[in-house]
Amino acid sequence: MANITNVKKLTAVSQEGWQSALTSDITSGATIVTIDDLTGYTDGDTVVMVIDPGNSYKQAFTGVVDIAGSRITGVIWTEGTDVIHN
Repeated sequence: MANITNVKKLTAVSQEGWQSALTSDITSGATIVTIDDLTGYTDGDTVVMVIDPGNSYKQAFTGVVDIAGSRITGVIWTEGTDVIHN
């Protein structure tokens, strides 16, 4: 079951089928996720995303879009195995 204890805003922007690549590796427990392309999102959007959705080590998180930095900030990991993603 997902852990949403620390999630402050529960209304997320939805973009079904959206996908992009990571700009750099994500360390275990990272609070920032850098992403190649955030097309379709607006600065400040709250999002729910899944890293490596087709693998057994997939992981879901919430965060806030930072368009200028091409990243998701304030990341809270909500479900999955806490591993490094690259």
